Amino acid sequence: MINLKTLINAKLVIFNSMGQLVLENDLIAFTKVNVNELKNGTYIYKIVKDNKIIKADKLLINK
Repeated sequence: MINLKTLINAKLVIFNSMGQLVLENDLIAFTKVNVNELKNGTYIYKIVKDNKIIKADKLLINK
């Protein structure tokens, strides 16, 4: 579980299966992230704060 206070000044980064950065977004508590431009597939996301990874996991897009 991620504490919402942890997200202040954090950043969401999403990478494709080739390791290329496809989306980067500053996070504020309750931020909505638009992933409509991403094609179907598997991605890796990371939530980063102060150059430390808070959370990383797979993200599946299937429209």
